[in-house]
Formats: sequence, C-alpha cells, structure tokens
Amino acid sequence: MKIVVLSTSVYRCPPLGYGGAEAFAWYLVKGLNRKGHEVTLIAPPQSRTPENGKLLHIPCTYGEVDLDAEYKAWEWYKHEFINADYIIDLSLNHIPSEWMWLEYPEEHWKYVNVLNGTVAFAPRIGPKKFVVGSYSWKHRLINGLSDFADTPWENVFGRHIAYPANDEDVLDVIYWCVDTDMYAYHEDAGVDKEDFILWFARPTPYKGWKQAIEIAKRNDVKLVLMAGIGNKEHEENFKLLKAEADKNGFEVVVNPTHEQKIEIYQKAKALLYPVQYNECFGLVVVEAMSCGTPVIASSLGAMPELIDDKTGFVCRTDEDYDKAIELIDSIKPHDCRKSAVNRFSIDVCVENYLKLYNKLKKEG
Repeated sequence: MKIVVLSTSVYRCPPLGYGGAEAFAWYLVKGLNRKGHEVTLIAPPQSRTPENGKLLHIPCTYGEVDLDAEYKAWEWYKHEFINADYIIDLSLNHIPSEWMWLEYPEEHWKYVNVLNGTVAFAPRIGPKKFVVGSYSWKHRLINGLSDFADTPWENVFGRHIAYPANDEDVLDVIYWCVDTDMYAYHEDAGVDKEDFILWFARPTPYKGWKQAIEIAKRNDVKLVLMAGIGNKEHEENFKLLKAEADKNGFEVVVNPTHEQKIEIYQKAKALLYPVQYNECFGLVVVEAMSCGTPVIASSLGAMPELIDDKTGFVCRTDEDYDKAIELIDSIKPHDCRKSAVNRFSIDVCVENYLKLYNKLKKEG
C-alpha cells in the first residue's frame, strides 16, 4: 500500500532530541515500513528518508507555525496525495486536507487528520475526520474546550476553541506511541538507577517545572531538569527555569541527544511531571515508562489514561505528590516497561491505524 505521512513544517522529522508530533510521525513511518508499506514522508529538510519510500521536502519554519508552508505541501505534491492509498496528516493546520476536499472530494475518504492538541487549527472546509490520542482529548474537542480549560492557565489562553467538533467528526481514539526498542528497560541496558528524579519537557511554565522544583525542595530530593528548546519563546522561558534551578542547586540539561535522554531516563528513579494543563497525550510519560522509570504526574489531561498503579502515581494535592515520592521504590521497572510495550509500542499503534484504513475503505 502507498501511504503519505505529512509531518509538521516546524521541525525536522524525526526531531534531534525532543519533539512531539514530529517524533510520532517518524514512529508511524517506521512502523508502516516494517509492515511492508511504501511510505512517502513530506517533511522539512534534514528529515530522514523512509527505508521503503521517499522523502519530499517542505519549507521549515524552525519553531514557528506557517500556513503557507502547509499549502506548499499540497501545491507541490498534490499528485502524491491523489495517488496514495492512505494519507495520515499530522500537520498543524491541515491545509492540504482542505484543498484535497475542494479539488478532489471523491478521494478524500482516504484522508485522516491527526490533531496535535485542541488549540491547533482544524480543517474548516470539508469533513473533519479527526484522530486523537486520548479520550480526554476527544472529550474536550467535542465539548469545545481548550487544553487549558479548568486549569490555572485558562485565563491566559482561554477556555473555548474556535472549531469544536461533533462526536461523528472523531473517527477514532488511537494512543500515540514511542519506539520501545530504542527506549530500553534500564536493566537490559546495564544501567543502574541513581538517586534523583527527573523533570523533562519544553520550558513552558504550564509544563510544570516550577511545581517540580517546589516538590523536590519540599521532599529534599535531587532533581534534574531536562529541557528541549526549539524557538525564541522557549529560550526566554528557559532563562527563568535556569535561574530557579541554579538558585536551588538543581542540575539542568539542555537539548539532549536521544542517547543522552535515554540514559537519563534509565537512571532516574522517577519522572516527575506535574503538568499544569490538559496534556493531550504526553510522549515523555511513555518514553520514561519504556525505560523502566515510573511517573509521578498531575491528574490533568491524558495522565490518568497513561498511568496506573503499577506504573506510577496520579496526583491532585501536595500530599499526593509527597506520598508518591515516598512510595516510588514500590513501583517495579519491569511493570513500567511491560505497560509501555503492550499499550504504546509502534506496532500496536500502526496496527490501529491500519484497522482504521480498512474501515474507511469499506465505508468509502
């Protein structure tokens, strides 16, 4: 089968060390290749060419969202979309989906739009055909709620989204995935756990780095803060993070390579992720679990769907976080790894996308 995977125009695919949609797009490419499909990846320069397929470049805006870059994906490569059997669109505005509906509506049945948060623009023309990565995400989408609704950041970013969906607009809920072969269980890698907990995300305040510092201080534990920086906003936020970390004597790691990131995951006693908004999925959570590392997270967004009592703790109060740190050694690395492989591996995710294609083909 010929499959087009359209990544974002923001970063290369896969990203160098940190990235959400771009990493997920590459995992889909990798898994579809393994299944024997011919994959055309449309992505920025320096992206990786699929083993069984080809890479087509689109302009890269390096940290900024650009609608024109997405339009060029359609303008330059529309024949690839038309000739494909299946199109998986992870772009941030889904402009090619709109144009395909306008110019070739009879071919649009094979097109799915994978959303990257409820605040991302959805197609405004033609059928929505959304795939989302968690049930929490679906709930907010069809109720017109932003990722910041009912969180401390609602007054800053707003409660409602511009384009809410109907229930029938959501084709499926398919959990995102990680490369569980690359994110290895620490004992298999010969790495021993060390006496620190890890926070890892973009340095955006609503990712919870301030709360992680307060929790670590209150419990007198060593904290490593690992940050991915991809644009000017991240750089400004990182200055605040670094100043606070330095003041409290906590180590900071910036833009780690995949190798560095994996080693730190493997060594950490836990990933501390007190995220302050409704995270739609949370790749870092599943990456950590795949490395045999339990997760202590807030109860917002998809966190309760990803974490259970064998893989970590979902927390609502300061007392919950303190108790979780006290009990973290009771979580077995093997159980974290097993959950990640069984629920969030590439093969599981790809199989669900292929099942969706068969459903669309039958209906279309």
